[in-house]
Amino acid sequence: MNRSILGLLALLTFFTSSALAADDCPTHQRKSKILSSTTQQKITRAIDLQRNHRVEEAINALQSIDTKHDFEKATIGYYLGTMLTKLGKDEQAIIQFTDAINLNALDGKMHASALKTSGDLLAKTHQHEDAVTAYNEWKSFTCTDTAIEVDSQLAKSHAELEQWSLTLLYARKVLSIAPSNARMKLLNKKAEMMISNISPQVLDTINALDAAQNQHSHLKSIYRAEPVYPISAARQGIEGWVTMSFNVNTSGNVENVVVIEQDESGLFEQSAIEALKKWRYRPKHINGNPVASKDLTVELAFTIKAQ
Repeated sequence: MNRSILGLLALLTFFTSSALAADDCPTHQRKSKILSSTTQQKITRAIDLQRNHRVEEAINALQSIDTKHDFEKATIGYYLGTMLTKLGKDEQAIIQFTDAINLNALDGKMHASALKTSGDLLAKTHQHEDAVTAYNEWKSFTCTDTAIEVDSQLAKSHAELEQWSLTLLYARKVLSIAPSNARMKLLNKKAEMMISNISPQVLDTINALDAAQNQHSHLKSIYRAEPVYPISAARQGIEGWVTMSFNVNTSGNVENVVVIEQDESGLFEQSAIEALKKWRYRPKHINGNPVASKDLTVELAFTIKAQ
């Protein structure tokens, strides 16, 4: 067959009742809580020890605090993670930050900081899949679409994972703000080369995805897995499309995927569903609380172009 699969074109159409307001971001909506006087005194003492370069003593002081309250446990874990990071004990710091994040009790600023620092440490220790998760959670929690430092790290982690389309996506985000960033220029060039070696038109696909998202910005996408062009369809030179409805839950994950309509071949349904289930969004927030979005639709069109 004198043809090559040159990619897929996804046209996204989202229907939601309202756009996400900045004041509804979790970072802004989380209210500060008050530590008990005893715990506050002990944490303050530990911080003073750290300032006096007695970090090991500060860590011991924090570890000796006994509390049953999640907010206090999370706060202690946050400071332990910070101090362990200063000592270069990255793996131990990751554990503390992860525990603090999972308690979901910190105020907005500290929770965001824990997510960001956790991502940095995970990337530093070459745990790139977990780093990507942490950074995407930070983006969702802070309602941030583009941030040079985080997007740079995402580009690097996706490159380490050889996920070239996502590498290109985040490298381009950085270059749109900092066009002289040498590292991102190199990653952008490498990603384009790697993608072109497999399927040149995937570059056009990424542009189409970005354009579609900009036109329908009610719900922000923070991760998109690319559908795989079915081998059986490729061998027969068959093109097709699948239209699906789906919901986004309060965690930003896709669920309840239903095929509304598809081309008569039926060869693309499984690939489209598998890809969509991996997508992730920044959930809408109302009065500081994440809410589910229902009855969204997306159409994925699979195309073959002759050489």
